[in-house]
Amino acid sequence: MNFTQFWYLPLSVHSFFILVVLFFLVFVLLPLRLIKYAYEQLGVSPAGAVLLLFASLIGSYVNIPLAVISQGTAMTNQAAGLFGMHYQGASATDWGGTVLAINVGGAVIPVILSAYLLTRWQLWLKGLLATVVVAAIC
Repeated sequence: MNFTQFWYLPLSVHSFFILVVLFFLVFVLLPLRLIKYAYEQLGVSPAGAVLLLFASLIGSYVNIPLAVISQGTAMTNQAAGLFGMHYQGASATDWGGTVLAINVGGAVIPVILSAYLLTRWQLWLKGLLATVVVAAIC
């Protein structure tokens, strides 16, 4: 199994560096108490808020594989040329399968933060109700 396939940067490198620069601008916003107030209301310290933002940004680059689904043979597009004309055809190829993975920055860290907030503020019933309502609407 090739483990480099689990390192996926969902943006172009230029966009990623723009986000990193924007992240460091957060250091300017924290002393202005714009973001600091929101995180303090949640019960997270300013240093913890910066750590969460940075961990989510870097964690979006890491996927944790959970399972491989449907290994076997798959049909792929095959381009062929004949007398100057290009045709699309299908050919069978060995398929390593679809990897089911969870993203650290987009799933693991937000779930940990949500569990922390639900525990800290004792909002399990309201959180469950909100989840059921959103799932029903979706």
